[in-house]
Amino acid sequence: MKTMNHEMLYPKANGFKLVLFLIFNLFFAVTLKAQNVLSIDDVLRIGKANNLNIKAKEIDIQAVKSLNKSTRELPKMNINFEYGNTDDFELNDGVSLSQTIPFPNIFGIKKSLIAEQTKGKEWEKQLSEIELTKELRQSYYLLQYLQFNAIQLNKLDSIYLDFIRVSQQRFQAGDISKIDEKTTSIKQGEVKLMMRQNALIIQNSYNHLKNLMQMNEDFEIAMPKEFLPLQINDLLDSSQFDLHPQLQILAQEIKILEGTQKVEKAMNLPDFTFGFNNVSRMGWHEKDGISKWYGRSQRFNSFDIGVNIPLSIGATKSKIQSLELKKQSLDLMNQWQKSLMQTELSNELNQYKLYYEQYQYLKEIVQPYSQELIQSTLLAYKTGEISYVEYLLVIETTFNAELNYLKSILQLNDSVININALLNQ
Repeated sequence: MKTMNHEMLYPKANGFKLVLFLIFNLFFAVTLKAQNVLSIDDVLRIGKANNLNIKAKEIDIQAVKSLNKSTRELPKMNINFEYGNTDDFELNDGVSLSQTIPFPNIFGIKKSLIAEQTKGKEWEKQLSEIELTKELRQSYYLLQYLQFNAIQLNKLDSIYLDFIRVSQQRFQAGDISKIDEKTTSIKQGEVKLMMRQNALIIQNSYNHLKNLMQMNEDFEIAMPKEFLPLQINDLLDSSQFDLHPQLQILAQEIKILEGTQKVEKAMNLPDFTFGFNNVSRMGWHEKDGISKWYGRSQRFNSFDIGVNIPLSIGATKSKIQSLELKKQSLDLMNQWQKSLMQTELSNELNQYKLYYEQYQYLKEIVQPYSQELIQSTLLAYKTGEISYVEYLLVIETTFNAELNYLKSILQLNDSVININALLNQ
């Protein structure tokens, strides 16, 4: 009698395990893939955390902050030792200490200068973050555009394949010439070339984005169901314009020069010198009317205080005057930079309006009817109601409009990104 194994007795159980295994693997694969899909917020977060330029700016800030303790630095203490016939025939020795101390307010002034220099480095970091944010956004939405562009090119390729099939049928039936049939193949080949070029640009754009983010792992950007333009805030906060780091850096350089002027003025104030002397005076000395021999163990102490008065007042004055001229130069540069940025913002807003009108036209007038027009025109070509040239013109005109529609969204997005960057957003 044969013994029945477990699989023969419970075939459904094994099937159930297999289903569970497949479901688990499918869920794991979907989860793994989902982890590699990044939204624009993910890209900005990772980019700012990993970008080497931002990290370098953070180190610059720490480097300047670390100079705070140096503001309490004193000149080197002077220590002298002397030995020999300093007073009479006996060999004496002595030790003297002296320390110069700058005018007390110099320490606070130097600390304030370090604080202004730190703010300057922080503004430089913020400017780098704005520039990085702009680049990340442009790269991200360029990839979205390129991938939607690839979808349209694939559609155009399919239409040309149908066109070729119908053209071949009509050529065999004697309705069109060999030239028309070959021209269709050439057009389809041009589309294939455009698809390869688009794929290469996508690959290069991903490499550029990965480099900005300093990522080695492959990822995909999140793709929406429909390619839509970014929205611009109707109530633009113009107050943010004055706080743009590019303007604040120049303003901060003026504050740093003002702090440097204060340091120069403070360094022209008197310094104080404090000294201490400890010496021997071997020999007979009279004290309280009594003459007594004093040896090396008897020490004689003294203190001295001095004031160091700078004499090169003219040199300090010329330094301060030079710094004042640099301040005036930076102030003019700041005004010029602000004027340039205001003009750039005004031009960008005008450009945005033009792009938006173009986008609205293509969206409302051209884009809704393009697919319907291609289908109806193909049917007319099949039945011989229209010629090869007429159908080819419809395809090219319609798909140029489709591609221009996507390009108009890309232009709108670039304009919005530029406006946000100019408004410190």
